[in-house]
Amino acid sequence: MKQIFPHSIWVIAITIFVPLLGAIDCRAASPKGTLRIVPLQTDIAFSSQPRPSPWWVPIKSPNGRTAYTLTLYVSYWVWGQVGGVELVLKRGSNKSETGNLLEPTARWHGLQDYIFPANGFVNRLKGLDFGEKRMIALPKLGLVLRVTALNAKISAIPGRGENQLDSLSLHVEVDNLNP
Repeated sequence: MKQIFPHSIWVIAITIFVPLLGAIDCRAASPKGTLRIVPLQTDIAFSSQPRPSPWWVPIKSPNGRTAYTLTLYVSYWVWGQVGGVELVLKRGSNKSETGNLLEPTARWHGLQDYIFPANGFVNRLKGLDFGEKRMIALPKLGLVLRVTALNAKISAIPGRGENQLDSLSLHVEVDNLNP
């Protein structure tokens, strides 16, 4: 005679419990992608004048290691003037790493809230596409950035109809999304 009963129990258990496992959100328990940080507040003073080294600041984890690095990337017009800057967030302390964790993961194009183009400051801080206060939530990293544009100075590029970013002051706060 066949033993159907033990096999049936396993089939029932698998049928009920496997779909339930898919409903459990394990991301919060996983250290990958949700690394906790020590909240950071910093001011950025960008100038188009040459600097000995680019601006960057480490974002630390509670154990004191550098979890992320926040830096600025300067973009230039083809004529050589500063066209704008963008905030760049990278993992760890490797400043040479390519990519920006602030970039959306899906297909995208156009102006993003972490980009500060010179032409966006034509009407001072009031005319900014994303406003002078911006919040950038990064749920996959468990982070939130709050950026406030404090001051900006631009100048017209003669004969081009475009502007150069001469200086920009930002206040940046980086915190855990769910403190």
